[in-house]
Amino acid sequence: MAHVNVSLIDKTINNISSNLKELIQAKSYAKMVDGTIIGTGKADFTQGNTLYKMSIKGGKHFNMIDVPGIEGDESQFENMVKEAVARAHLILYVNGTNKKPEKKTAAKIKSYLGRGSKVYAICNVRGMPDAYEFEDDRVSILESHRGSKETFQQTYDVLSAEIGKDSLIGGESVQGLLAFCGLAFCEGKTTIHPSREENLIKAQKNYLKWFECPQSMIDFSSILSLSQMIEGKQKTYKEDIVEANKDKVLELLLKNESDLIMVLKNYHGFVEKLKEEIAVFEKSFDLNIDNFYRSVSSSLKNVKNRFFNNLTNISIEIAEEEFDNNFNIESRICLEFENFKDQAESEFKLQYKKSIENLQEENNRAVRRLRENLKRVEYQTSLDFDLVSRNLNFEKDWFLSSLDMKNWKDHGLKIGTYFVSFATIGLKFGPIGAGVGAAIGLVTGALLSLLDVFMSKDQKIRNLQKKLSDKINKLRKEDLAKLEQQTHDIVRSVEDSVTKQVKAPVVEIGKNFEDAESLMQGVINLMAQFRKKVEQMPYGAIEKI
Repeated sequence: MAHVNVSLIDKTINNISSNLKELIQAKSYAKMVDGTIIGTGKADFTQGNTLYKMSIKGGKHFNMIDVPGIEGDESQFENMVKEAVARAHLILYVNGTNKKPEKKTAAKIKSYLGRGSKVYAICNVRGMPDAYEFEDDRVSILESHRGSKETFQQTYDVLSAEIGKDSLIGGESVQGLLAFCGLAFCEGKTTIHPSREENLIKAQKNYLKWFECPQSMIDFSSILSLSQMIEGKQKTYKEDIVEANKDKVLELLLKNESDLIMVLKNYHGFVEKLKEEIAVFEKSFDLNIDNFYRSVSSSLKNVKNRFFNNLTNISIEIAEEEFDNNFNIESRICLEFENFKDQAESEFKLQYKKSIENLQEENNRAVRRLRENLKRVEYQTSLDFDLVSRNLNFEKDWFLSSLDMKNWKDHGLKIGTYFVSFATIGLKFGPIGAGVGAAIGLVTGALLSLLDVFMSKDQKIRNLQKKLSDKINKLRKEDLAKLEQQTHDIVRSVEDSVTKQVKAPVVEIGKNFEDAESLMQGVINLMAQFRKKVEQMPYGAIEKI
């Protein structure tokens, strides 16, 4: 007979029994999974984002993301909250304090919201089972809990004022613990995890003392309103997504439009100031050109007068020295003419250069003033004297190319002149009259020339000097008559050059800024038209624009 190890058999039976008990207990706990994350006391708020996969009637699924609270210092979880909000089609804000939320809390919510985000406000009314002992306590949440109605209205008002009525789509007061205890049943048995025996399961049992069944707990808690809202959102989630995106587009357009309008307003003020400063600059520039014109005209007139004065004076001296030598008079005066002309040209070029330098300095001063006022205009240039004076031709344009001294003191010229004059008079009396007139003129001329022989030397010199002076003064008068046109021609070339170098770029800057202003206004108008078309689209629909 074989030996039987009784102790080993007993040990095996005990192990099987223990495992069987654990199996039976595990089976009985299989559906008891609720409440493990409620009120653990681990911290004041949820530790990070937690994703829950949920479903409603009809097998429709959705995800709920539980995020850390924002009443305290949530800075370490800020990015997590923003990430969750960016993914959400609906945001449930839960006020679990039974008091009015602080404005800074609402401001935090606003800072987290994305464009087009929708918020539903929930006030979690606190109440343990003994709060519903009497039948009057079980009429409605708002009537059973003093101040809950005011708390909800305050919560709604604070959120509405901060995030806007378009973003806040509604709200509800809910007794969360009562709703949980009412829902945590399956086939008449609790589904709360055994680890919560001392609080949640105990609370569930105590609630059942005053409410006839789990369903009455659910109905009283107002959780069904929240459920219906979520179910309704689930039915229209596609349209809601479209509308959310449209809201994002509209808000983006509105923000950009508003920003552009503000920028345009400030920019318009700048452009107006710019136009004022450019107008001041243009006025200063035109005044500088006018001053330059007067400077050139004055210099040219003075140089010409000195030239003719010198020529007159030297002619008087030459007449006195060479009164009886026509050739020497003519040659010496012509020589002095060339000398004075060279002097005049050098003198005028020197004064002209100073005028150019003054013009440049005044324009530079005007531009510096403009730059100091606006800090926007860059200007670096200098007037090239050789360039602006390249077309100046003193010999051709400003003075006689040479003096025609021939016959200034020729006796034959005077006799011939008298002959022609009297012959012209005699023509009035026919051919015979013309002949008689010519003869008279010839005799008269000869007589007058003969009188010169009997004149004194001083008288002859004075007569010659007067004739030379009259001749030069006549030339002076003819030449000064051209002064205005000559000045205009000189200044015009400089004005064209300096306008191109200085004035035109500044005016172009002003025009460019005005064009940019028009462009900005055009963009604002286009965005407003686009926004209006998006607003007119049917709910949940997108139309091509």
